[in-house]
Amino acid sequence: MGTGAQRPTVIIADDNAAIHPLISRILGRELDIVKNVFDGQALVEATNQVRPDLVVVDVYMPVLDGIEAVKRIHAHFPNLPAVLISTDAAEENIQRARLAGLHGIVNKAFAAEDLLPAVREALNGRRSETNGF
Repeated sequence: MGTGAQRPTVIIADDNAAIHPLISRILGRELDIVKNVFDGQALVEATNQVRPDLVVVDVYMPVLDGIEAVKRIHAHFPNLPAVLISTDAAEENIQRARLAGLHGIVNKAFAAEDLLPAVREALNGRRSETNGF
């Protein structure tokens, strides 16, 4: 991004309301949080309305899990970067995330150190996996 350019926008999707302010504090240094949602279907709908530059999504959410929500988003916006943030390092979820085209996987326990670098990588079209995955 050049000088004077707008900051990238992001939607945060996590069913745990306590997580939103923490992620917002981390990402708010470099991105504009345009929406917080609490389930996968709301993420799909918000993405269609807001058209962010990135989504940060938890795996386990009501209505539609985060990985399935990203698959649906990528059906309409195939190049939209998505970063998964979770406490679950289950190999099945990591594989599902890779197959769904997520750009990054961050363990919530290491979010303070790893989330912003993973988001930067995703916004530059690169994939990353961080501590705990």
